[in-house]
Amino acid sequence: MSMSSSQRRAAVLVAAVATILVVACGSLVLYLAKQRVDLIAELVRINRIEGREFGKTTDERGCVKEALLRFDTRPDEAVYEYLSGAELGIFFDHCLRHCRLSRDLCDRVPPSSDPSMSLRWIIQRCSQMGAAENFCRYLFMQVQTHCESAERLIRDFDGGSL
Repeated sequence: MSMSSSQRRAAVLVAAVATILVVACGSLVLYLAKQRVDLIAELVRINRIEGREFGKTTDERGCVKEALLRFDTRPDEAVYEYLSGAELGIFFDHCLRHCRLSRDLCDRVPPSSDPSMSLRWIIQRCSQMGAAENFCRYLFMQVQTHCESAERLIRDFDGGSL
């Protein structure tokens, strides 16, 4: 059974329209993905700057309080939880790099090599601060890493400055 010329033209037209739709949809997806990547890159840049500038005005405890405050005031929508947690991690890291030392922040911080002691300490700290559990755990894991960092140890040895 052979196709008539009008059936062939219709099949070619359908294939052409389908190809155009696939290319258009693919282009739209790539455009939207690039917009999202650009937005995330801008959020990272902004949080680095904000963390650095806030850090210049406070000590390590101030960085902890500000990161928790920023997390508590973010939008509640689930899509923001991951992004805001990552953004705040960047803010917090840069805040800690540029702030004054708090002499007692790293007191009694267990080594990260002891997972059970670390988990108990993190849960206790989050409970004491009345903070949202997921982000707070991540935040105090960063505190633990910060307290163990060579950069902090050098700053502490040098009297709090780099």
